[in-house]
Amino acid sequence: CGWGYYGEGSLWLQKQAALVEEANALPVNAYKEYDAKMAEIEQALKNAVPAFETCYAKATDEALKSAAADFLKRVYFALRNESPEYQAGYEKYNAIVGTE
Repeated sequence: CGWGYYGEGSLWLQKQAALVEEANALPVNAYKEYDAKMAEIEQALKNAVPAFETCYAKATDEALKSAAADFLKRVYFALRNESPEYQAGYEKYNAIVGTE
């Protein structure tokens, strides 16, 4: 169990990657648009967390569990300055995954 949650989290990360491309394509002087795009990027990352957390909790397949932990480590790393909870999430999954 857990593949559906993995898929949901992956969709959010794909959305985030598309938003990064859109932000990078903006003109240098498009500050407001860039800031708005960065807020969307951050929200997409935050939306991925519950799906990957559920996947990690429910997965019985070790490869799936490891993949979910790796994504959680990366997402929490990106959000670690937002709150102590995100920093704690990064530390938790960094300890699980390490620096592979």
